[in-house]
Amino acid sequence: MIDDWLSEAERVPSISSLLKEFRDKRDRSAQPEFHYHPLGFTYANLAREGRVAIRLHVWSELTRAQEPVWDIHDHIFGFLSLVMAGRSHNECFEFEPDSEGDVGLFKVDYDEHASVLTSLGRLGYLRKTEECLIDAGELYAITANQLHRTTPCAPFVATLLRTEQHAGKEAVVIGSTQHPFSVAYRREQVDSVASDTLFNRLISEIEVAHNRTTDARYSDAESGSE
Repeated sequence: MIDDWLSEAERVPSISSLLKEFRDKRDRSAQPEFHYHPLGFTYANLAREGRVAIRLHVWSELTRAQEPVWDIHDHIFGFLSLVMAGRSHNECFEFEPDSEGDVGLFKVDYDEHASVLTSLGRLGYLRKTEECLIDAGELYAITANQLHRTTPCAPFVATLLRTEQHAGKEAVVIGSTQHPFSVAYRREQVDSVASDTLFNRLISEIEVAHNRTTDARYSDAESGSE
């Protein structure tokens, strides 16, 4: 299934093929299950084969980040992300260990409905290494264990991620040195009515963004031929 979705050139589904997939799933029984993420978006796991998975992330008025908002983190997988609607701002960081540092490392453990952050007792400072804005139709990549932060730059942002898990160190989150030793966040499922509304809004927003991108490319091509 995943190989059918992934092009050799981009290694992620095209937006037009995704629109067809999503339109075919307008019936609620065929829609993916959305869950609330602690960082203020909803997510759905669309497919998995071995170490490779396809995930959908959506930022909208439906969600708010849980407190405390510790949004700089890494992953045990690398990923390629396609922005399907809206605009994202991505920042990358390096953690520089220092016993006098103003931030700390927290490891992440998961159970069925929550993620629990536990202090590793390691302090340090953060140094931003790069940042970029990604518009609808554009791709960006993050390697495994790269500290980063993604921020939506529009009221509605949807991204599609192709993740590939790697063996290595555990995932970490950057947290405050003033906070308790352990912090728990909920990961609850979105109810069926809200999920249905979100899914139909997703299709509408992707269609608008796709048409806008297509029109812009056509206009550029016309200008280049003059």
